Amino acid sequence: MAGTGSRGKSSSERSRIKKITNRVHPEYDPGSGLPEEEIKISEARTGKERSSASGRTSSASVTRRSSASAKSSAKSGSGSGTKSAAKKSSAKSSGRTFSKTSSKRKTGMKTGPGPSASGQKAKIKRKKKHRRSFSPIPVIIIAAIVAAGIIFVGFPYMHARSLAALKTDAAKAYTAGDYATCEEKLNEALASSLDDPDIYADLALTYSAMGDDDKAEDYLEAAMQYTETGSQRAFIYRTQGLIAYNSRNYDLAIAYFKMALSENITSSELRVDILKYKADSEQHTENYNQVINTLTELISYDSSPENRELRGKAFYKISDYDSAIMDFQAAISGGLSGYSQYIELYEAQMALGETEEAEETLTHLLSLEDKASAYYFLKGMIHLKSGRLEEARDELENAQVLGYELADLGLAELYVKTGEHTNAKHIYDNYINSGAIDRLDDGTKARVYSQYSNCLLNLGDSAGALSYIQNALDLADAESKQTISFNLICVYEYLGRWSDAYNAAANYVNSYPDDEKGYKEYTFLSTRI
Repeated sequence: MAGTGSRGKSSSERSRIKKITNRVHPEYDPGSGLPEEEIKISEARTGKERSSASGRTSSASVTRRSSASAKSSAKSGSGSGTKSAAKKSSAKSSGRTFSKTSSKRKTGMKTGPGPSASGQKAKIKRKKKHRRSFSPIPVIIIAAIVAAGIIFVGFPYMHARSLAALKTDAAKAYTAGDYATCEEKLNEALASSLDDPDIYADLALTYSAMGDDDKAEDYLEAAMQYTETGSQRAFIYRTQGLIAYNSRNYDLAIAYFKMALSENITSSELRVDILKYKADSEQHTENYNQVINTLTELISYDSSPENRELRGKAFYKISDYDSAIMDFQAAISGGLSGYSQYIELYEAQMALGETEEAEETLTHLLSLEDKASAYYFLKGMIHLKSGRLEEARDELENAQVLGYELADLGLAELYVKTGEHTNAKHIYDNYINSGAIDRLDDGTKARVYSQYSNCLLNLGDSAGALSYIQNALDLADAESKQTISFNLICVYEYLGRWSDAYNAAANYVNSYPDDEKGYKEYTFLSTRI
């Protein structure tokens, strides 16, 4: 995406842009056109800046310089061709003069009958005219024009491909957490496209991930100076929202995402991306009515089963079970047919008093190929949530025999409840060490870590318990956050860290003021510090 940069701006605007840009690229003067030489920001970075790094998208200046170079090459090539053509033309002229002299000699030597002198002259003139019609000069000029066209058209195309490749490599490095490589690739891209706001924004996101918030702010400010369209401004606001989102400042993230959506966005892909992050941020703040509004707009662009399930969960949270059931059914018919989707539908039907429909939901699993194990697992988890521990054990063991992977986690949770902590630890250790836990979504993974923390606490491993409950809290979704936050209070109490326990309890009652159990803990801990 190329912008026109500072061209066409007033002198005061150019001065302001220069002041901002000089902080991130001191050698570049946006009012002067081209830098003196090829500059790579990555080479201007000090080693200290790179080593201090801790670690969610053409090019007018180079194209002008490249085009000027191409024109110079074309002009030079054309000039050499003209000289060559002049030499050839001179050689041809010498040839024609030599031929004319030869003709005269032949004419002078000729005897006997033959054409008259005037007829011979006419013949020579016709030959000269014929030779002129094959002059190579126009051909050389045409060839030069074609060559110049290839240079002017081909070079920007090749340059655009190179720029796109650098951006792609940077995105892959960012996703992999290789922020140093991401920074390097983006700086290479920026060196050849100094007025591309997307590159500045991506660098800001990278520096934020590396812990350099000041540099991130500078690059965001520089990025905004080069925006010209609503989509470009929306992308900058989206980046600011992502930085706030990654810092878990969800209220600020929502504000930026709203600003992004208020712009005239021509890319539906960008709008969908912003809506997804906005909905996720709103879920963390537990503003479920706003989540529903955002997801409804999102579904108008992308009615995927995943989005329908998310909205169903939000409807369930505000006790709109009819709407929740419709979304859960749509998610299942759309291809999401795992344990979680069926238990969500089952619970919504039970909450609405549709016991027969709820039982049909479970029975339906038996009619599906390879779903019998899921059926037993689902029944076991329902018994477990209801406190029917022996029934839960029977169903979960049936699911385990049939090879349902999540059955092990269900049994581990059961063992924690029944005090069989050694058995539970054995299952959790195998699940975590084998890498199977990485196949879970963050919310489920958070619940597993929380249960494992409880298990370790009961076995006397307080340091391990604290580590895993903190990991759980980092991954927790809105559904599991309350339980995990309370468990953190318990771990601090067990360790005798009363001040930390009190602070955790204060945060808990602030987030969940209606929870009497949390308020009792807060009152108790206020007497221990």
